[in-house]
Amino acid sequence: MKKEITNVIKDVGVEVFTALREPAPLGTPVITGWARSNWRISTKKPSSDTVKSEGDVSASNQAAVQSLQKFASKNDLTDVSHIYIYNRVPYIKKLNYKTARQSPTLFVEKSMQRGIDKLQTERIIK
Repeated sequence: MKKEITNVIKDVGVEVFTALREPAPLGTPVITGWARSNWRISTKKPSSDTVKSEGDVSASNQAAVQSLQKFASKNDLTDVSHIYIYNRVPYIKKLNYKTARQSPTLFVEKSMQRGIDKLQTERIIK
């Protein structure tokens, strides 16, 4: 049972994280790639500090992939109360709510729903 619960939690996290990192128009809008490269996933609450408005996209993408690999490598997630999928770029909220011409308003919420919907076609989530 632990293994199945852990697999469902991993699958949900991976699908939502992947949906957020999709290019526009479905996922995070991309001009420089900085916002899209700054998604992270963890079972630990992230700090509320923001990162710079721009930086090394390649290194940030590597850190995003590493956060996903670390999350997906966990053997037991039955005691986890939250999955944190977050982005500390200072303008991510503004992109989500107002300014993104490439992606729809509330692309974060829509990406989350797409990730969950994809899993519901494969297994039952209640």
